[in-house]
Amino acid sequence: MIWSNQAVMGMELIFVCPEQKTAFTTSKWKVDGGLTAVSDSSGNRSLKGRIEAWCPFCLVEHTFSPDELPCPFKSTQDKQSTGGGDEQ
Repeated sequence: MIWSNQAVMGMELIFVCPEQKTAFTTSKWKVDGGLTAVSDSSGNRSLKGRIEAWCPFCLVEHTFSPDELPCPFKSTQDKQSTGGGDEQ
């Protein structure tokens, strides 16, 4: 299955700036190419592709792989400690 940027617009994601090591949330991100769901030989599924997001701390666009994005369901403390937002 492949997702295009149009299929996910408006969804807020959590990112961690690779330079500042600070988390931020934004809905202003885009898929570079496409996202593909892949399965390994054990049946585990993962998402492959590249996601670009404007960083409110560095004021540049960073590129992330889906596995670099923090899971929003791991801890409510992680969600509360995120800084930034949709500002540019």
